[in-house]
Amino acid sequence: MTEFPQDLSDELVKEITSLDESILLTINAMPQNPQLAIKEVRKRLKTLDMEKENNRTRQVKIGVVVPEPPRDLRKAIENTEAFLSELETRNEKMFLANILIHVRAKSLEEMEAIVEKIENKVNKSGCTLRPFIFAQEDALNSVIPLGRNDTFVKRTLTTTSLAVFIPFNVVEIVQPGGFSYGKNKLSNNIICLNRKLLTNPHGFIFGQSGSGKSMGAKAEIWECFFRTNDDIIVIDLDGEFTKVVNLLGGQVIEVSNSAKTKFNPFDINQFYGGDEELNPVPFKSDFIISLIEVTLNYRDGIDPVMRSVIDRCVREVYRNYLDNPCEENIPTFMDFYEMLQKQKEPEAKYLVSALEIYIEGSLNIFASKTNVNINNRLICFNTKDLGSQLKVMGMSIIQDFCWNLVSKNQELDKKTWLWNDELHHSLRNPCTANWLINSWKRGRKYGLVATGMTQEVRDVCKSEDAKALIANSEFIMLYRHKPDMISDLAQVMSLSDQQIKKLLTCDKGTGLFKAGNSIIEFNNRFAKDTKLFDALSTDVGKNPNKVG
Repeated sequence: MTEFPQDLSDELVKEITSLDESILLTINAMPQNPQLAIKEVRKRLKTLDMEKENNRTRQVKIGVVVPEPPRDLRKAIENTEAFLSELETRNEKMFLANILIHVRAKSLEEMEAIVEKIENKVNKSGCTLRPFIFAQEDALNSVIPLGRNDTFVKRTLTTTSLAVFIPFNVVEIVQPGGFSYGKNKLSNNIICLNRKLLTNPHGFIFGQSGSGKSMGAKAEIWECFFRTNDDIIVIDLDGEFTKVVNLLGGQVIEVSNSAKTKFNPFDINQFYGGDEELNPVPFKSDFIISLIEVTLNYRDGIDPVMRSVIDRCVREVYRNYLDNPCEENIPTFMDFYEMLQKQKEPEAKYLVSALEIYIEGSLNIFASKTNVNINNRLICFNTKDLGSQLKVMGMSIIQDFCWNLVSKNQELDKKTWLWNDELHHSLRNPCTANWLINSWKRGRKYGLVATGMTQEVRDVCKSEDAKALIANSEFIMLYRHKPDMISDLAQVMSLSDQQIKKLLTCDKGTGLFKAGNSIIEFNNRFAKDTKLFDALSTDVGKNPNKVG
């Protein structure tokens, strides 16, 4: 980029990068020693004064009555004097800089079309573009982020002049070790966020069906898998994540009445109680009591006698485990049921009859030992085919497994990532809702990074506790919304009218991105002709080139 005008707006870089093309714009700037810079400018000014005097002498010799320097020379002197004044009195620094634009395309014709678009933007601002001839290699080395400038093109600029090329009206999110969340829609720079550096790493992904919500979550899971050694849990209510989990070699646990996979709600580890209690059994007993309450639909809670009977049986079946904490000594629901049969209280007899269908009957999917690899660092619970009678029970057991792993990883100083799809289902039941709210509040200090996803934003905002979680979350991705879903969320997040309008009209894969206190527009669309797009695409059985 050459021939800069006197006045230039900071909109220029924004306009160039707003083109949805493969463009890399680089500003190389090398600060000069202030004293040497002033000396150099004074030397330049003396040269111009000498040229002015020589020009005046020549005009006198040819008989010009009132000799005047040429307009270009006069303007060069004025600019140099102003430049020297800025260096001496305004504490400006001198930079040797250039602005390079790299264009990539699949054909010469396509590249020429892109260059023409850029030229239109640049020419409108009073600048010009000039291609490198016989110096393309030096230009390439200078435009890619190597921190070097091998080109012969250098222009002298002050601090203020150079600052014009930095688009101050664009908020950028770039953090070390961060994941990519698409591009900043204003600058086209990559959004790179490290959620672990946030005060509250938990977050939400909201958007209507087909807006790109699941696609964005899968992309984050993909990056988390390859860029960390953390454990990953996905709660998948609609079976949308099974494909990508299998592709990554993760363990998919089918939770349904007919599934061959079994999952044991009595699974435990010695760190299950967290920091509060060295003995994990009391916490497990509390969970089993809650599990039986929701399974048998005790809305007002189990009476004290039943509670005592359950607690006694739980402590008894874990006796061998406490003596020798190993996987072989972990009891099962069947062991608990057999212990319950030995109790003499009438309440115990009632519980035996009530729980029979879940232990020995047709809904016995949680009665035996776990037969899947729960030590895989990527685990997905697929509850798509889980019957309605087991929905709450199954979700409670899955949530308990999550806490089991989180407490274990805390002791190992390891992070645990959780993605919970269709979050509104869990918020409808008090038991599962309480777990979610507590995990959002307590999970951070245990190394949990949780993400809730849903299209039913209105259902989430019905709960005051859920609203508080949204307001306090520092990571939120908002995709396109329906008009009837946006009002409550807009109040919780204090969205402006302009931001609301964008969420109602934005394209698939785009929306608003909140990180900390910043809210920016993002574009998280994927190239359609790539294997990654096929792997992450949600539209099963439809056009594979359709954006998910």
